[in-house]
Amino acid sequence: MSKKIWKYIFLFMVAFLFQLIFIRYIEILRWKPDLILIVIVMFSIEYGPSYGSTAGFITGVVGDLASSHLIGLGALSKSITGYLSGSLSRYFKERSQFILTLALTGFVHHFIYFLVSTLGKDFSWHIIMFVYIIPNLFYTVLVGAFIYYFLINWLKEE
Repeated sequence: MSKKIWKYIFLFMVAFLFQLIFIRYIEILRWKPDLILIVIVMFSIEYGPSYGSTAGFITGVVGDLASSHLIGLGALSKSITGYLSGSLSRYFKERSQFILTLALTGFVHHFIYFLVSTLGKDFSWHIIMFVYIIPNLFYTVLVGAFIYYFLINWLKEE
């Protein structure tokens, strides 16, 4: 395996640990950034849809096992996000376009996640969209822009 792959594996582990331990300290009104999603999008842009969906599935399963949520839901939404961001990578390669890719695929991720997790429950889609999906997505994109800005040069070097 190349040195870049090892850097991404390390980044996935750090993101997972930060998501489990430290993210609750920067949570605002139940809105929190998804660090694993940010790394999946970065990885998928670099390595394409098949690697992206595989990384999304693996990190989703690990995240599902570590949480009390429906097992498989994170794997489903993150693998679709990895595939979609890898597919969009030929269109969005530049730094500013990373933010657009993260926003688009993050929206799909959150939409799938909340769609499946609220099946059979009485929820208003307006509330889900404007109270959960959009604020979480905005927070993730904001944090993702900073992470991408500080880590992209380290990830690009061999």
